[in-house]
Amino acid sequence: MRTIINTLAAVAVSLSLTLASATVAHAADKPAAAAAKAKVDWKMVEQHLREHQQYPASKADLVAACNSLVDFKKSEKQWFAATLPDRTYQSADEVMAALRGK
Repeated sequence: MRTIINTLAAVAVSLSLTLASATVAHAADKPAAAAAKAKVDWKMVEQHLREHQQYPASKADLVAACNSLVDFKKSEKQWFAATLPDRTYQSADEVMAALRGK
């Protein structure tokens, strides 16, 4: 009886770990999925970052500015917020490189 209980406990722990890692993997796919849905207009993003954004700017600053724009779709705004790494940027070039994963 004790062996059965120990076996069931081991299976439960294993299942919990499997489900937890699947959840983390799924969460990691969200930025990629958002980018696929967004169909980003890179030229318009770069133009806004160069002409209308002041630097240095934190991710929070950039996302707030992006969310206030009417020229971008909701999906593009979600992609931007999900994709941009959390740090302070000194120029539009730094932001573009971060968005492109360089």
